[in-house]
Amino acid sequence: MKGSKVPKYIFSLVEVVFSFSDGSQHAESFTAADSSLKSTVDDYAKELLEELNEDSDDKVELEGYEVDWFDGDFADPDDFADLNEYGAYAENVEHYGIAYHLRYEDVGEHNFDDEYNGEWDSAEEFAKNLIDSCYEIPSELASYIDYEKWTRDIMYDYSEYEDSSGMVHIFRR
Repeated sequence: MKGSKVPKYIFSLVEVVFSFSDGSQHAESFTAADSSLKSTVDDYAKELLEELNEDSDDKVELEGYEVDWFDGDFADPDDFADLNEYGAYAENVEHYGIAYHLRYEDVGEHNFDDEYNGEWDSAEEFAKNLIDSCYEIPSELASYIDYEKWTRDIMYDYSEYEDSSGMVHIFRR
């Protein structure tokens, strides 16, 4: 089975722009694949505020921050409720690869480990492998199996997603 090994991706960076009460701004890049991304950004903002206020007679306040850009071919941080949710998504893409992203685009949050059935050249290749692993079919009967119909029928219980390289990722519904 080709899908037994999930490729790793180095996930994108996000650039966060911090705005302060003195009118200044500061931009910093963070690795997106961090489920505590918001905490990381908040901690950085606190450190930055402490540095700004050490050398200033006027107390500077953080007015806010926003994600200015992200570097990647995956979901946009603006599509998520907060940075932690985006960080968790990015962490899963980093761990599981493009298959996680493809499924996420379709159904949102999901249990990858329970649903994923691997990467295949085609759904028919997956279906053939499934029938071969479940049944011992004598070679003299194998030529009578209509794998096209078998694939069509079995895929009612599965979803398939094609990645940009043409490989098919199969998930149990």
